[in-house]
Amino acid sequence: MARIMLAAIVPMLCACGLWAQGALTIETTELDPAVIGVPYTSSPLQASGGSAPYTWTAMPNLFAPWVAVDVTPSGDSVIVGAPSKPLLLSVPADAFFEVTVTDNSVPPLTVSKTIFVSVSEGFTFGFDALPDAIVAEPYSFDIATEGGVGGITFTPVSVLPPWLTLSGSTLSGTPATVKTESFIIKVVDSSTPPKTIQANISLKVIKKLVVTGVDELFGVEGEAPSSTKLVTKILWGVTPYSVEATNLPPGISLDIPGPYVYGESKSVVVLGTLEEGSASPTPYKVSCTVSDSSNPPQVFAFKADFFVYDKLELPATIEFPGIVQNQFFATDPYSLTGGTAPFTFAPSGMPPSIKLVQDDDTTFHFQGTVDSSVSFDLVVSDSSKPAQKGTIVVAIDAYDKLLILTSTLPTIGAGQAYEVELVGAGGTAPYFWQTEGLPAGIELVQDADQWKLAGVASDAAIGAYAVSLTVTDSADDGVQSAQTKLALIVSEASETSPLTMITTFLPPATTGEPYVAMVEASGGAKPYEWSVIGLPEGIESYVEDDRLIVAGTPEGEAATLYVKVTARDASNPQQFADVTYTLFVKAGEDAPEVPSDTGFTAAPADVLLGAAAAGCSLAGDGVGHCVLVALLALVAGMRVFKRLGRTRTAFERACCL
Repeated sequence: MARIMLAAIVPMLCACGLWAQGALTIETTELDPAVIGVPYTSSPLQASGGSAPYTWTAMPNLFAPWVAVDVTPSGDSVIVGAPSKPLLLSVPADAFFEVTVTDNSVPPLTVSKTIFVSVSEGFTFGFDALPDAIVAEPYSFDIATEGGVGGITFTPVSVLPPWLTLSGSTLSGTPATVKTESFIIKVVDSSTPPKTIQANISLKVIKKLVVTGVDELFGVEGEAPSSTKLVTKILWGVTPYSVEATNLPPGISLDIPGPYVYGESKSVVVLGTLEEGSASPTPYKVSCTVSDSSNPPQVFAFKADFFVYDKLELPATIEFPGIVQNQFFATDPYSLTGGTAPFTFAPSGMPPSIKLVQDDDTTFHFQGTVDSSVSFDLVVSDSSKPAQKGTIVVAIDAYDKLLILTSTLPTIGAGQAYEVELVGAGGTAPYFWQTEGLPAGIELVQDADQWKLAGVASDAAIGAYAVSLTVTDSADDGVQSAQTKLALIVSEASETSPLTMITTFLPPATTGEPYVAMVEASGGAKPYEWSVIGLPEGIESYVEDDRLIVAGTPEGEAATLYVKVTARDASNPQQFADVTYTLFVKAGEDAPEVPSDTGFTAAPADVLLGAAAAGCSLAGDGVGHCVLVALLALVAGMRVFKRLGRTRTAFERACCL
């Protein structure tokens, strides 16, 4: 049954146009203004839905007795008539009246609606609303009219506020308190009969907009600005407030967020993130206006500087390799990038023997001395506001100073085999040696990591030679070299050997640690008499089996000492031989700080045993030999020397270290 009814209704709806056109609706709400005594034609009345064409009618009333409907040649329906004053009223009044539209459906549809038309005598006030007055500020506004004839009279119908006067068409005065005032003004012109208009006027008295605390802005590119407020106080006026700005850095906007509570100040806040590349050597000149919602708006205009800085990019660590312990150094200059120069530097934990030197606004270097590798913090601050800060770990990688320990070269007997090992210490092994000035038959020989002078000098080579020795280490950076010049004598061969020192060097010593060394001689007639000058405090000498033993615990500071050792034999006439050895004394861990020109960081006490193996013979017999061996073993057992990650020196290999 439902399907049968729907089949019957649908054709009917289609026939009357409702199915296709929809509901009939009057779209017009308000007509064009009308002037009393001036023939009136409105714009076309508008409807939608239903089925066109439409038929319109209008119903006059007390306020609009003059309205009627007319159809234009183009077929549009319009309101026409001669506007007049409403019945029973002496002044014009806005009119409301009813219009009805009927469509062409079968059966026809009809809809009615009340619409509005503003009616005047062509004589009106020239404003929609009075501008707001501000407390304690003079107020003046001309309420002049538009239209009218001849002289025009302005008269208050109600009592004006006590602070306000009306002179001609001008309202003026100075309000004292916040308040909304209401009053009525009547205006009459000089036409015949006179035209009269009046208005119920509202005048709002508000406080003056206050904007204070305008700040400079700061930020770093790629980050949110460090400044979060451009204006710290906005008060009074009429809320809500608004802010507009030009020449802001890319990525930044301004806002005055709510909620708004009367009497509570607001701020202009800075939003966004400064775009990469927005840094500028000069500030952005930002032009801003803060406006309230009064009539007309109160506007506070100002300018502010927005500083955008480069981001300070610091390395985590700066390494300065190739520094020699206890030797004055000056690193290469290091320049910072990013941030805002000039920079300030504050070392933390830097040894007092190191000095930070600032070369210019962005570049610095270090200089001084160190007795071991060190690291410390360097706090860097730039000139941004607020300053960007960061910490760099400074690592100074210091090596032992490379030294030539060989202090003397034994005399060569012409025609006799000769072999003397060259001994160095410190730096980075293995070492590479060079010589100049050797006698004929003697040459520099390398055997693995050992270097020696070896060969047989002929009679033709008899004489004195100044032999130059140069040693270079194997450091990857900061390669060191050391040079010395030693005397070498080639003498005639004889059945009786002359008294000769065969020990070529004294091993380095360390303050506060046990030390032992041995000096030997050969030739001449035994026993030998020994004397020594220049030993450091804490070191003494004694003789065992015609050998000079130097032993003890060095005291005092690090130093480079020159120790003269003299040996005398038992022949008649007596022979003597002397050698001045260079003894390097390093500061121990508990020793006072070492002056930069005397410090030495080289082989420790256990390397001293290498002196006996590398430069001295341990041959001997009897109790003295046993005592010497026991003493050397005792010293070796008192200290374990660790050299991690370093190639062993000739001494260390000789001592099996």
